Amino acid sequence: MNESAPPAPAPPVQTSGGFFSVLAGGGLFTGIVTFIFTILFGLGASRLSYVKYGSVFWAVIDFFFASLYYPYYALVLNEPCVAPGMMMGGRRRK
Repeated sequence: MNESAPPAPAPPVQTSGGFFSVLAGGGLFTGIVTFIFTILFGLGASRLSYVKYGSVFWAVIDFFFASLYYPYYALVLNEPCVAPGMMMGGRRRK
């Protein structure tokens, strides 16, 4: 009886779509859309910061910390605008 070693198993098939697939949990298209949304989200925060402070430094900082800057801006920094005229409905004075 001739005993030989069993054949080596086949290498596993890689099903990952790359970096974006791992990052987004989906395909390449989903990863690209997520990346674009993240960039636009940060650009919005940096634009608000630049208009508020006029500083490129704070705009860059707020680009990277946009998820913290938006609530901070909404709750602390945003000044309510006062509309001219009547704020509530009702009778007009003559």
